[in-house]
Amino acid sequence: MSEPIVGRMLPSERAWVATTWLRSFEHAELHHVTREQYWRAFGDLVDALLDSGETWVARNPEDETQALAWACRARGENTLHYVYAKWTMRDCQSMGRPLCIAAFVLGATGLNMGRGLRTSFNTVAWMKYAAKHGIQFEHDRQLVAVTRAGIRRAPREEKAA
Repeated sequence: MSEPIVGRMLPSERAWVATTWLRSFEHAELHHVTREQYWRAFGDLVDALLDSGETWVARNPEDETQALAWACRARGENTLHYVYAKWTMRDCQSMGRPLCIAAFVLGATGLNMGRGLRTSFNTVAWMKYAAKHGIQFEHDRQLVAVTRAGIRRAPREEKAA
């Protein structure tokens, strides 16, 4: 595969980005809350971050309608909210080149990976990627913690009899 084409998220890609973000992060969060609570609360958070942030998508150069990976950052800050790559694109060798798809999409965001990077959402995959590539970052736990706290304070819905 040639190098991916990276550009801003298109309106037609928004649902895919939001769904992959929620499904990917769900495994890190679901043990704290019910699945319904997670999708409702974190869905609202992801929508807000997509509205206020900048999202870049890497696309297949042979078929630009095929999105391969994406990264969402805070507008005007050195903060990465989330980065996602399709399973088939996570192995650097799947592209036949030394750079993973994540490197292409992260490069397009303009984030400074060398200093002062903050992250909103952390997963095991991200921490492994960052360690492998020497990326130093500070995890800003506020967004996730506030969302988690809001879920805990919300009244429980009664189950239908």
